[in-house]
Amino acid sequence: MARPKEFDEEQALAAALEVFWEKGYEAASVQDLTERMGIQKASLYNTFGDKHALFVRALCAYSTETLDWYREQLERSGPLRVTLATMFREMNEGCEDDEDCRGCLCVNSAVELAPHDPAIAALLEQHNQAQEDLFRRALERAQASGEIPAALDAVATARYLLNVIAGLGVARKGGPSQKRLDDIVRISLSILDRH
Repeated sequence: MARPKEFDEEQALAAALEVFWEKGYEAASVQDLTERMGIQKASLYNTFGDKHALFVRALCAYSTETLDWYREQLERSGPLRVTLATMFREMNEGCEDDEDCRGCLCVNSAVELAPHDPAIAALLEQHNQAQEDLFRRALERAQASGEIPAALDAVATARYLLNVIAGLGVARKGGPSQKRLDDIVRISLSILDRH
């Protein structure tokens, strides 16, 4: 008869996610993970599989949470310009300590793992497509309401804005000034005025 688990699987997964987010995949040791998760090595392997399988689950959880946040922001009523400006401001606030400057786990993973890990590359491609769809739909709604030019290519603009977000995530890790981040956002949002 199998022994019941003596830990909360979701809490352990959340703790693992934090380790991967702080250290990256390669630098996160199994010992780092088990210590933060509060479990034994055998429990990690029995519950989550190996380190890679644990990372995939953590990245999936992060992706879901991130997409939910974007969906909530982009489906709000009101002008898209205000929504985007608010989103960018929230992303750029903080960064006073290391935890605020970890960047996006998906972007970090794209740089560290996607070039040589097909499973991670596929997961990130799904994430990126879902994110792009959310932005495209928001842009199309703004076009339909007359807020932004109808001639603007919604797909290309969505991709551009997502590239800006990824770039800001990387820039924040380097600790740039708030003025520099604000300038990037201001110029980036001016794309919405182009015909």
